[in-house]
Amino acid sequence: MSVPVLVNIQNSQIIGRIDKPVVRIGRAISYCDIVIENFDVSRAHCNILCRGDSNYFIVDTQSANGTSVGDTILKANEEYPLKNHDYIKISNEIFLFVIPQDEV
Repeated sequence: MSVPVLVNIQNSQIIGRIDKPVVRIGRAISYCDIVIENFDVSRAHCNILCRGDSNYFIVDTQSANGTSVGDTILKANEEYPLKNHDYIKISNEIFLFVIPQDEV
């Protein structure tokens, strides 16, 4: 079974897989599942949550420089639903959330 991935839109590289119920994203190597090496990204910037049958959400964890999905700036600690091919901006980095075809 395929799992969703985050793709860096600058170089089309997969930066991480959403392969467990909570995937932590940020700069801290010791804490995060997906590490973004950028000082504008908080140590623990945001989380992607998987609930039930392919229901995905993103939560900004009180980051310094914010998280957005498309044009929507997320409020800290509030879940926001993710859809296939959503653009996620983590500070000044932009990623594409991709759910493989067999899970859409």
